[in-house]
Amino acid sequence: MKTFAKLAPLLPALALMAFGATHSEAASSSTYLSLGDGLGYGTGTTQDNGQGGPNAGFVSQYANSLAAMSGGTAPNVVNLALPGVSLANYNTTLPNYTANTNYYVAGTANGVPQSSQQDMFYHYALAAGANGSPVTNITLSLGMTDVTNILNAPGFSTMSLTQQSAAIQTGLSQISTEYASVLNSIHSLLPNAKIDLIGAYNPYNATPNNPLAASAESAILGLNSIIQSQAASTGATYINTYSAFLGKEGTYTNILSTGGIDPTAAGYSAIGQLLNASAVPEPSSIFLATVGLLGLAGHTWRRRRNAA
Repeated sequence: MKTFAKLAPLLPALALMAFGATHSEAASSSTYLSLGDGLGYGTGTTQDNGQGGPNAGFVSQYANSLAAMSGGTAPNVVNLALPGVSLANYNTTLPNYTANTNYYVAGTANGVPQSSQQDMFYHYALAAGANGSPVTNITLSLGMTDVTNILNAPGFSTMSLTQQSAAIQTGLSQISTEYASVLNSIHSLLPNAKIDLIGAYNPYNATPNNPLAASAESAILGLNSIIQSQAASTGATYINTYSAFLGKEGTYTNILSTGGIDPTAAGYSAIGQLLNASAVPEPSSIFLATVGLLGLAGHTWRRRRNAA
């Protein structure tokens, strides 16, 4: 008890030491991979590899947060996200892949691999490990394009509400199967990486009179339920953008200005903040690390006492 009493004032410092020790080694030479659709791609004419600032998307913000967590050592950032990528075509080469400069790889014809995002993921994940900078963090933003495809399918707008609901449920069933397949392939190759699954927000909450508003709400909530379930089953982290955007869709998206559902700078900043919060270890983790240090200190003290 006396030993614990002497160490008690040092608990905050020990917690910080444990926090720094557990993260500095893992992040000192690491890679952050961004996978997904236009949400992960960000704004602008080329992908954002963590250098474009907050207006380019959430990737740069998360990369900066990871750097701060590792004492200023920035991770290598590879953003493979591409507009139009869906769960259905994740393993398909899209015509616009040249918009992402990370799809240019030395040694291939003209430096351009005729490859899907799935192929590029395997390429960079294996290359990062071989180069001594393994992938430690992954963000995945997939599913919203699939939902949009359901809502914009020919004839959907003229269906009855019952028919639309049935079409959504059929689509969500397929999305669930495809999401599990993609996530399992990622998790199988990189079982120790921290994976953040970006949930979907509903921009149509800002336009309740839009004919798609009611159906979009049902489809997006269904998608988020799938993502949450997958996060729970694989140990990934679910990023709840829906709640963060709720009531702010008019300012967090471009739905009122251009009709686009992509985020504004404020929306991207909100997603970045959610990711930043997910990067901070839970208090329980710090507590366990501290208890471990206290146990080690107590063991050392007992050995010295017995030897005296």
